[in-house]
Amino acid sequence: MGNTGAKWRAGQLAFYDKTTHETVEPMAPIYFVDDFLGTAVNGDVWFDLDVAGGITTAPALSVFDCALAANNENQAAGVYGIDDKAYNIGKGLIFEARLAVTEAPVSTGEIGFGVMNDTYALGSMRFLLADEIAKYAFFGFYTTVGAGLIPVIRTDDGTHDSGIISSGIAALTLAEYHVYRIDFTSLESVEFYIDGARVASTTTFVMHTAASLAVQPWICAWKHAGDAGRAAFKLDYVKIWQATR
Repeated sequence: MGNTGAKWRAGQLAFYDKTTHETVEPMAPIYFVDDFLGTAVNGDVWFDLDVAGGITTAPALSVFDCALAANNENQAAGVYGIDDKAYNIGKGLIFEARLAVTEAPVSTGEIGFGVMNDTYALGSMRFLLADEIAKYAFFGFYTTVGAGLIPVIRTDDGTHDSGIISSGIAALTLAEYHVYRIDFTSLESVEFYIDGARVASTTTFVMHTAASLAVQPWICAWKHAGDAGRAAFKLDYVKIWQATR
C-alpha cells in the first residue's frame, strides 16, 4: 500500500487506498471485515454454500473460490450471513467486496453480491433471470449483459424495484479483481461504486420504504435445475460498516 488517502461522507471518515480504491479503515462504531485468512470459512459468521455440485474451496492466500458445476440441478456456491441480519440499511450502512469473475455466467447461471433481508433458500434466490428475493441491493453478473462480464445492479425495497440496470462500464477481464461498494448513506438514492467510481449514476435506486431494514451479506453463484449453466468467482474480502449502532 503506501498511497493512503482519507475521505468524508455524511460525517463518516474512512481511509482508503488511492490505487486500488479499497477502504482500508472506516471510522465506524460497527465494522466487520473478513479477509478469508486461515484455511476455513468462519462458521460463526458465514454459511458456506457448496450445494448440489456447487463448489467452494477452502480459503488459500486470502482468497475464497466459488464455482458451479455443469450438472443439471439447483446449485449454489458462495457464502451468506447465516440468516443473522445483523446490519441496518437505515444507519449509514456500507457494503464493500473485492472479487474477480473467473468464469462468466452462461445459461441460467448468475453471480450476485450485496445485502438482502430474506432468509436464504436454495432454488429461490435469483434476482436477475427472475425476481425471487423480496428486499435487497445487489451487484450481479448474468449471461445476457456483456456475455456475463458487465456488472449489473438491482434493488428492491418491497415497493421500489429498480429492475436490472447496467453499470455502464466495459466488459471486465476474467480473473481481474475489482472493488465493489454499495452505499446506503441516503435511502432516497443508494449509490454503487466500482473501483472508486460511481456507476449507474443516472438511475435513482430508492430503498426508503424499508427504512430500518435488517439485512445480511450474500455473495454467491447459483443456477436452477434443468441446464448446465456455469459461473465462478474468487472472493478476496468483504467489509461492512455502519455510521451508527
